[in-house]
Amino acid sequence: MHSHPRAIYVSGFKVTRGGSVEYRLTVRGTRKTAMIAKPDGTVVDYAQVPPSSGPHWSAPAFPARAFYTERDRPEMEQLVHNLEHGYTILWYDDTIKGSQLDALKDIAESARADDNVGPNQKFVVSAWDDSYGDLPQGKHIGLSHWGAEQGHRQLCGKVSGEVVESFIQKYPATDAPEPNAA
Repeated sequence: MHSHPRAIYVSGFKVTRGGSVEYRLTVRGTRKTAMIAKPDGTVVDYAQVPPSSGPHWSAPAFPARAFYTERDRPEMEQLVHNLEHGYTILWYDDTIKGSQLDALKDIAESARADDNVGPNQKFVVSAWDDSYGDLPQGKHIGLSHWGAEQGHRQLCGKVSGEVVESFIQKYPATDAPEPNAA
């Protein structure tokens, strides 16, 4: 785990059916520390992989598309800003290929129709940038959401529409530090 100036506590976790692991992370300290905009181009060393909150660039990825590949994904610091606005982001690593990648493209579109992601369709699927660290061993999918009080992550070994649906129901776009921002 990366060193970080704020204390991050795992306030709970559970293993769900299918072997995914869900974490509830609580940031101790001021929320202002977590939401400071960094100058565009600054590479942030996030405390968790994948991040569910933290410093970010001044502008989110907007308008955000439903699906990004390794070749066209926005910068990590932009997507973390999207998290602050109520987005849920599903990150996938480079082991996801073929039918699993096709399933993610379908999930990206169908999740945007869920009322829990809001009228601005605050759900994005993006290729993970491993320069920010590797996803935990055996986990190839990570879901992140920046809640109003704490960040939420769930890690999975394979693509599951059921897990995505459950996650966005538990952590809707309205539960965010800046849910009314684009």
